Amino acid sequence: MSSPVARPISGRLLALLQVAILVAAMVVPAMVLAQDDGRPAESPAPGRSAIADAAPTGLPAPAATPRLTAEPDPEPGAGPAVDATREPSPPVEPDDPPDVSIAPTPTDAPAAISPSPAPSGIPAPSPQLEASPSPVPSLVPGIDAISSGDPGSSPTPAAAASRLRDITPAVASLSLSAAADPGSLPEPGGMATVSVSITNTSANAATLTLLEDDVQGDLDGVGDCTTGGGIDAGGVYGCTYQAAFAGPVGSTDVRSVTAQLTDDVDATIATASSPVGVSITDVPSSIVLTKVASPTELDEPGGNVTFTVTVINDSAVDTVELTELTDDVYGDLASQRDCALPQTIPAGGSYACSFSGPVSGVPGDVLTDTVTATATDDDGNPLSGSASADVTILDTPSSMVVTKTASPIRLDEPGGPVTFSITLENTSVVDSITIDSLTDVPFGDITSLAGDCAVPQVVAAGASYSCSFSVDVVGDAGDVLTDTVTAAATDDDGNPLSESDVASVAIDDVLPTIEVTKSASPSQIAEPGGDITFTVAVANTSPEPITVTSIRDDVYGDLGAACGVPFVIAVGGSATCDFVRAVLGDAGNDRTNVITVIAQDDEGNVTSERDEATVSITDVLPTIALQKTITPTELPEPGGTAQVRVAVTNTSVENVVVTQL
Repeated sequence: MSSPVARPISGRLLALLQVAILVAAMVVPAMVLAQDDGRPAESPAPGRSAIADAAPTGLPAPAATPRLTAEPDPEPGAGPAVDATREPSPPVEPDDPPDVSIAPTPTDAPAAISPSPAPSGIPAPSPQLEASPSPVPSLVPGIDAISSGDPGSSPTPAAAASRLRDITPAVASLSLSAAADPGSLPEPGGMATVSVSITNTSANAATLTLLEDDVQGDLDGVGDCTTGGGIDAGGVYGCTYQAAFAGPVGSTDVRSVTAQLTDDVDATIATASSPVGVSITDVPSSIVLTKVASPTELDEPGGNVTFTVTVINDSAVDTVELTELTDDVYGDLASQRDCALPQTIPAGGSYACSFSGPVSGVPGDVLTDTVTATATDDDGNPLSGSASADVTILDTPSSMVVTKTASPIRLDEPGGPVTFSITLENTSVVDSITIDSLTDVPFGDITSLAGDCAVPQVVAAGASYSCSFSVDVVGDAGDVLTDTVTAAATDDDGNPLSESDVASVAIDDVLPTIEVTKSASPSQIAEPGGDITFTVAVANTSPEPITVTSIRDDVYGDLGAACGVPFVIAVGGSATCDFVRAVLGDAGNDRTNVITVIAQDDEGNVTSERDEATVSITDVLPTIALQKTITPTELPEPGGTAQVRVAVTNTSVENVVVTQL
């Protein structure tokens, strides 16, 4: 039999070969061309092809993994980048070759390739494909065709395997760096921003399958960090998150960030970790002292003063222990006074205590007292502070207090007599004083007024002098009369003194009052009545003048014009008004009418009063006149008939009824 001659691979065979290579790439990502665990990969058995870990030419690429956003290289100062490379899966043993075979064929027939069934999702090659005279394109990088390399010769498996052994499969690897900002925090610590940078240093795209912090755990969804996305070969993914760092002064709080990439082609896994730390720096501590004296001034020769000392821990963080309080006048306050030591004061806290001591001197002395505190913070650092308080010794002046009172303090208008009482107290500590004058405004020298006030008067320290005087206080309603008395005196050192006091008397408004009297003349009238003269008298009983503004009768109406309204009536005065009106009625009738007078005072206060007058109608007996005439007045005897005429005249004041004739 002649030697096999290499023939061009038909289109159908090419498709089958591509399917087989794709299956091999999916099932055995790195089959024979890698080194694992230090053992070299073996060549395939004679008659079998070695398949490199690469996608066949002409087939669609596997579904793309979502890419993570590429980031620039980490900033200078970030944590050290860590490279990690994971070895591929172990090679396929010689007795377990892939289910792809290349069988020799007669020289006049194309090579036959028997593929395994196509994986799910990959369509089977069409049986209608025909052989193509074109050269077979490269299916594996570095191999032009599956042949011995000589035109017209049959394929040589050993030659193909030799070529495939020169190809190294991709292996997952990454570089990881992490850094904290800020890199240091003042004690006891706080939050820092951790920046993570992951570089895919392998030849293939990969998926970030894990990102965790050994303190916070899984970082997926923490800050802007996410996992599950892809990173292109050579690409960089970066993210940040917040982390808490704490520790004692001088320490560095370190944590570890771990990332894991899975190669999208050969499924190899690479893991890397990077430390990230923040140093804890010392915050200087301090104490602030205040010292307050009460009182800050003393009259000569001095007295006791209470000092209050406050120690404030002005530190931002540290607790301090107060161990000593020393006063330059009174010595160790812990042993001599009520300040208890030691005292632990938290940051921002304070401790206060008080003590009393005598302070003495001559007028004008300013005595300064200084206290010093000694303490230690919780880092062992010594602290101290001082504060001072001043007490001034004053000259002792003479003094007096004048008090003036009024009785009564309110008067009805227009006023009346008021008694003013004056008391002068010598409030000097030592000096006696002599009262030289007592002057009142508006009444002048009160020693000349009705009362018992007299000068000069000597008043010892702590003693007092009292007297009183009486005057009339007059004013309008609403007035407040303020009366001021001034006492002038001299102490026994010749120093002049003067003090004043006031007393006020209020004038209260008094509503106006009037009395109204109405009379009728005559008070009786025979029926049927007649003219009656009415008299209205108005008396002012107010303490001030009033003005009559209206006079009105309930029967005869407004009488203002008849009485000359308005008119003024002085205090205690009166006014009268007469008017004539007809009063008519039957016998026995009483005719009563009411007069109303309205008046007001000078403050506009209004008052009104009324009175009535009654006129009685008396009965008048009826009277008649009778006249009788006879015609003729004479008759011849013996007589005869004559006409008698009777005339009755009513002379009464009213109608009469003739009841008998």
